[in-house]
Amino acid sequence: MPFNCLLMHCLRLGNSVTEQGITAVFQPKHGEVALIFQTDKDEFKNRYAKQKPVSDFIFFCKKISEPPSKAVIVFVELGGNKGSKSADQLRETVTTVKNKLTGQSLGDSAHRYAVVAYSAGSAPKDHAQVIKEFRDKLGTSLKFKHAPTRIDIREVLGV
Repeated sequence: MPFNCLLMHCLRLGNSVTEQGITAVFQPKHGEVALIFQTDKDEFKNRYAKQKPVSDFIFFCKKISEPPSKAVIVFVELGGNKGSKSADQLRETVTTVKNKLTGQSLGDSAHRYAVVAYSAGSAPKDHAQVIKEFRDKLGTSLKFKHAPTRIDIREVLGV
């Protein structure tokens, strides 16, 4: 099963990860389960993305007492100083998960978000169009956030 590979090879411990000097934190609330999957690694790329560039992490959060449709999935790219390249990596990851893991309990009906946290540079000049494309074509809300050293995913998304 595709989801088993994600659990066995990409699951990270804890509620924070660091990449390129930026730490992303997702603190679960009482009664929630939060999982972090590292996607920018060979196991994920070989199995799912055919070695295409992908984003760094997927954060998954769900209250134990709520149905899967209330789950939250956040695709995260950290340290991206080239906004359009980061958006491309997120696009590839969202598309890969939708195509390869549909029906695999990773929240087919979950609320999907994507976040680019950049420490240098800026969001792409066409960021409004990129955000609209993510929403319209991928069903995913995209946010760009300047974050020199730390980003609180919950705070950025308001969830």
